Amino acid sequence: MKLSFAHFPVLSTERLVLRRVEDKDVQQIYRLRSDPVSNAYIGRVAPANEEEAAAHIRMVNENASKDQSIYWVISLQQDPTLIGTICFWNFDLEHATIEIGYEMLAEFQGKGLMAEAIKRVIAYGFDEMKARIILAYPSADNERSVAVLKNTGFKLDPRHYANIHDDVNNLVTYSQTRQ
Repeated sequence: MKLSFAHFPVLSTERLVLRRVEDKDVQQIYRLRSDPVSNAYIGRVAPANEEEAAAHIRMVNENASKDQSIYWVISLQQDPTLIGTICFWNFDLEHATIEIGYEMLAEFQGKGLMAEAIKRVIAYGFDEMKARIILAYPSADNERSVAVLKNTGFKLDPRHYANIHDDVNNLVTYSQTRQ
């Protein structure tokens, strides 16, 4: 598996740009990570203020510089404002396995935008990173997340189950294997 994010990969789709998170995104990161809809199924403590959101930005960029994870801002082609995020993390080099995570502000959900972003990063994960398997661990109660995974080619996969997210209720494992 190839992990090298020294030159951060900016990805695009018909409607989206996936780019590195920057300090200018702090208000939107705070808004996203504080959003009760986005947080409902992931067991995350919301940031108390924009300083905590800024610390999150520093952490994800530091992790990318160490090739430990990669975290993209999702924005519309015509507007660079953050509407969501998507990332690869929990790299298992021995098995060429990575985990995908994603979230989107409520007003942008249900428009096919997350499916578009997932398809693009999945292609990057398989084609550029040479991952063999991409895993997702949603709550079974999060019907929208499960639906977008199914719509982007993920399959329910109890073989790869590992409850690494103790704070997520009814955790299930979805996977997609490189063809």
